[in-house]
Amino acid sequence: LLQFVFLTLLGILTAVLALAIELTIINLGKLRHAVVFFFDFTPLQFLLWVAWGTLLAMGATAVPKYIDENAAGSGMPQMKSILSGFVINRYMSFKTLCSKSLGLSIAFGAGLSIGKEGPMVHLGACVANSLCSHFQIFRPFKNDQQMYFNMLGAAVAVGVVGTFGAPVGGVLFAIEVTATYYMVSNLPFALISAVACCLTFKAFHQVDSTVEVDLFEATQFEQIQLDETIFAYSLLGIMSGFVGGSFLLFVRKVAVFRRTDPRLKGKRYLNCFMTGMATAIVTFQFDILRCGGSDIINALFSHEQFDWQACGGPHRFGGSVFLNLLLFLVYKIVFTAIAITLPIPSGVFGPVFIIGAALGRFTGETFGMLFPSLAAKHAAGAFSVVGAAAVSAAVTRTVSTAVIVFE
Repeated sequence: LLQFVFLTLLGILTAVLALAIELTIINLGKLRHAVVFFFDFTPLQFLLWVAWGTLLAMGATAVPKYIDENAAGSGMPQMKSILSGFVINRYMSFKTLCSKSLGLSIAFGAGLSIGKEGPMVHLGACVANSLCSHFQIFRPFKNDQQMYFNMLGAAVAVGVVGTFGAPVGGVLFAIEVTATYYMVSNLPFALISAVACCLTFKAFHQVDSTVEVDLFEATQFEQIQLDETIFAYSLLGIMSGFVGGSFLLFVRKVAVFRRTDPRLKGKRYLNCFMTGMATAIVTFQFDILRCGGSDIINALFSHEQFDWQACGGPHRFGGSVFLNLLLFLVYKIVFTAIAITLPIPSGVFGPVFIIGAALGRFTGETFGMLFPSLAAKHAAGAFSVVGAAAVSAAVTRTVSTAVIVFE
């Protein structure tokens, strides 16, 4: 009974934390638009947009530096080490929880191309550790190493669920990513917390009449026919593997360059200043780049005609779907690699998921243009869903991303 109470409480608290972070990000985005577009003078709008992105990017690295350095980065590799038996002192403290939550919210508010999944996994573990450390009733869990690791394993799954709202896929992904080995008997622990987290998120997603926090909008497609289009999906899978592998190589080169170049090595504020400024300069110029992650995902997954022209920016390329998607792909790959190598709280799965969705949509639109008779039975949005799963699988080397997409 005590285990059930702990796991349920873990799921609820992590969901509440995920909701608080999401609401903070949404409100920071609204505040940015309100401040920038309060003025009608375009050069002033540009300066304010760039200043906002630059200052918040520097703030995102100042938070872990002055509160807790353990908050920087994703947290996923460290959690894998901890679950393998390696000890990292104070890595899951309450201080780290506060620092990572604040830094992650500010980094998203700056408009940087980062994800939440890795940080949410780390935050879920921080919640579990805080419950075991600060509540006498749960103290026996921390004294029993095997039980403690079981609870941390459940917390990792909850962190994934807090990002995607997929209980089964979240549990399987947590196993694939963080576990060197996994006891099947531990699965019920993770599932209890995952379901509690998902139900809490669903129960409170409607904050008020103007703010609705949904991870994804439901998408309906026509029943997919198993015909010669399977070759197009296979080609998309091959392209996704190539894009995923190339992305990882590019990230490695960026990370090595930052660590070895004397002009950038150890200069966290300079790195964040340059990245925040460059990101803001580019995103101000194109409507499609101003869209938030959930907005662009829902537009890409939609079975209707792709329409991004709702983000308040200038329309380029004469409204061409292909050129805008190509621009978005290049931007997302380059600026994600640059952002996730900064000393800030950040994850990679979210941007990679969006990269895959954009690649899939580009493939689907191309397929529709070349084979209009077949395209009538295969929505471009279906290609987008497949691409999101394929590129995510290529980067993370996990099959459970498909389960997350199904859910």
